[in-house]
Amino acid sequence: MSLVWSLLGEIDGWLTGNAPETAATLRPPAAVDPVDQLRAGTGIEVHPDLVALLLWHDGAEATDVAAFQLAPGFDFLGAAEMIEVREREAAAAARFFPDSWRHGWLPVADDGAGGQLIMEHASGPAYGTVFARDPENGPSPDVRWPSLAALLADVAAALRDGTQLAGRLPEVEAGVLEWPDA
Repeated sequence: MSLVWSLLGEIDGWLTGNAPETAATLRPPAAVDPVDQLRAGTGIEVHPDLVALLLWHDGAEATDVAAFQLAPGFDFLGAAEMIEVREREAAAAARFFPDSWRHGWLPVADDGAGGQLIMEHASGPAYGTVFARDPENGPSPDVRWPSLAALLADVAAALRDGTQLAGRLPEVEAGVLEWPDA
């Protein structure tokens, strides 16, 4: 079992045992092969850790409770939403901020206010990094992980130990996981 699958199992177990309402927002695993869906929709080769993430759950659905957040403040997107958000952001960047979008970027989570959590898919030293992006200010130097596995390890540790992640602490109320500012 890969490190990513191990971390996803730990997060899943914690959510089920501590925040069942948030766990219930996780969609089933991707029914369509996410590699083919994302490759067809974006033209990029999909990182294997992202494939594992989508085979775990194809995003989260916000209902009357907050959806599962892949990182504090960023709702976990499914494969189809990743394509939709990527197309929207690339088009907006081309029109308003031409240098603010890169072909190899794939949004994996969204903050609902125009920002995304991006996974880099372009070959090179940044391949597989995950970072927050604001459409006007670009990538955040403060919210960044060297890999999806590193992000998931930080999420698992924050949930397990009740520690801060990106300046927020995990709290559960009535079965719902929230990440208020620390």
